[in-house]
Amino acid sequence: MSIESGFGDRDIESEEEILQRQKEAQELEQVFLRKSLGEKLVAEYQTKKPTKEHLENRKSAGGAERGESTRFERGQIFKAYRILRKEIKDAEKRGENTTSKKELLKEIRSRAKQMERNLDELEKQMQENVEVVEVETEDGKFSIPVTVLDLRKKSEYEQDPVGKESEKDDRVPYVFWGGIRSNAQMNGCAAMSMALAGQKIYVPMHLEQEQVKKPENLAEILSKNGNFEPHARITKELIKQLGLEKSFNLMGYSAGAGIALEAAIDISKDSEFEGSLNDLIVIEPLGLDEKGLVGLAKDFGVDALTKVMTSPEAGIKVLRQGGETNKAENTDEGKKLAWETVKILAEKQFTAEQLSKIEVGGNFQWWVGRSSTVTNLPLTEKVMRDIAKLKQADNPDATIPELNEVVGGTHSLLNMNALGLAREFVDDRQDNQTSDPRIIKRKDLANSAMAEILENI
Repeated sequence: MSIESGFGDRDIESEEEILQRQKEAQELEQVFLRKSLGEKLVAEYQTKKPTKEHLENRKSAGGAERGESTRFERGQIFKAYRILRKEIKDAEKRGENTTSKKELLKEIRSRAKQMERNLDELEKQMQENVEVVEVETEDGKFSIPVTVLDLRKKSEYEQDPVGKESEKDDRVPYVFWGGIRSNAQMNGCAAMSMALAGQKIYVPMHLEQEQVKKPENLAEILSKNGNFEPHARITKELIKQLGLEKSFNLMGYSAGAGIALEAAIDISKDSEFEGSLNDLIVIEPLGLDEKGLVGLAKDFGVDALTKVMTSPEAGIKVLRQGGETNKAENTDEGKKLAWETVKILAEKQFTAEQLSKIEVGGNFQWWVGRSSTVTNLPLTEKVMRDIAKLKQADNPDATIPELNEVVGGTHSLLNMNALGLAREFVDDRQDNQTSDPRIIKRKDLANSAMAEILENI
């Protein structure tokens, strides 16, 4: 039996050769995933931080600055190369046949080069594909920068110049709200991973950012409401102005998950949006219990000190994600708005009855990390069961939320395993018509592009 391999002059391989290369890939994956003491405690493999001169050269050549997350990705690719090349060298010294290892290296190099091209393109889009969207709600006028990421070229799904019909773009786009005070760069791990998974994603900038033009009394409006209803109204208007009101997916993480839930509740009772909300995906949402400001600070503090500060990988993906944009918005206005958002997060916002009114055309996915100190796992499980009972009491065939619990996952789950989670988010699973949680191990979710490449050979 012969099968096309698609690389090099040897475009036909035997099934035995393919199986051998897959075995080599699995063995390499096991070695690659092990972390040395230095990687665990000091530093991960990364490419070097670019010099000022290098950045200027890249920009003048039409490139984009490579951020912390993609430096990590490129470092992981280098790590795999380094391990495999050493294995080949050692095997040759022992007089062993290294053909399958060399073919594996060739295939990894081919896939990695394409991945690096995609990362470069997404970093460029992160800086250039930004549309300032004007919206107006009962709370006032807003100008919100929205970053759009998409690796699929328009020519692939629109008519070409000679009029030939290309493949129709039937993807449902994602609107993604990240964590508090964030912009697209600070949500880079998650947003780029969705694009790498073949999706088109819109990332609005949070109201706390200086670049967002908003009413001068917005802090007072948020304080008076005490919830995410103003954000929900903005979300609906953003969706309309972006031309997505016929069909869209809504996605949110942490504070953004609260916004997504509030918006989904509002959208579900608005006849103008009937049938338009496809998938709803929330990751580590707060608002099911009343933490209070002290409790909120304690939970976030413990998570940061024990799960982020102690991990070089988490430091790259969480603390340094977005680079200098983490420090750029320390205005008095930004701080005031952030404080109002914190107060909202500290209070109970949602009940099972409210959440049971959410109507989706696709799936309602709720994701939590079992090692997160921020979200209340027992309460979340209870609320999910209550939602299922309420929805099925009205309609036995109603779609109920799918609760996904990640063993080893923390509140930083989305940034830590963005690529692995993106594949899970878009996976066309059968409806999970049970309130029992779906358990996934964090180690089974790819944490880097290289891990995913090895996993799929």
